[in-house]
Amino acid sequence: MDWDSVPAAVAALSQGGFRGQRVQAGPEQILAAAKHLAGHYRAAGKPLPDALAVLV
Repeated sequence: MDWDSVPAAVAALSQGGFRGQRVQAGPEQILAAAKHLAGHYRAAGKPLPDALAVLV
C-alpha cells in the first residue's frame, strides 16, 4: 500500500474532492471504494480519516 497517495484517494471520494475534483463515479462505486480503502486502514491499525469515516 502506498500510504503517501492514500490521502488523495480519500479526498477524491469526498464531497469536496481532491484539489476541487471529485472522482467521477456513481454512489455505489464511491461507497465500494470507500469500504475498500477503509479496509486497508483497519488492516494497518490506522484510524479512519474523517472524510472516509462519513462514507462508510
